[in-house]
Amino acid sequence: LPYPYQASAILLVPILFLFIIKRKIKLGVGFSFKDAGWTVVSLAVLTILIPIGTRIGFLTINPKPNYSLIPGVLLDYLLVATVEELVFRGIVQNLLSRVTKPFPALLISSALFAIIWTHLTGGNGVFPNWIYAGFAFGAGLVYGGSYLFSKNILVPIFIHGSVDTIRKIF
Repeated sequence: LPYPYQASAILLVPILFLFIIKRKIKLGVGFSFKDAGWTVVSLAVLTILIPIGTRIGFLTINPKPNYSLIPGVLLDYLLVATVEELVFRGIVQNLLSRVTKPFPALLISSALFAIIWTHLTGGNGVFPNWIYAGFAFGAGLVYGGSYLFSKNILVPIFIHGSVDTIRKIF
């Protein structure tokens, strides 16, 4: 595995599932036309971040996509997006929804998701990187919102994996 994060993700998945089972957290699994609709809407909302990110220099678009990255991206899709969504939507947002209303749970889980990304410089060399965290917060709202409305953990996993794939290839 090229990245330690992927190796740790392989170890985390069974632990996360044991925690989810022990806490009796319902993730919702399956796929329906409604889920496909939430996926399309969520991806459309996330496209709003592209011009903002390119305008401020946070994102760049490569005119020659690097398709050689596809095998690593697929591994990220399966491991990174799955682990992050199990943690932040499947566990954090779910547990917070038990003690508060769904919208505050969505905001708090999205803020926690954003905070873990402040260490990345995103090419600008700034720490903490609040721009990166801001983008992560926006993405977290969309991932969490798609989970909140679809009640299906596969929806934010698919959206998150798609966003990561597009970002890495282009």
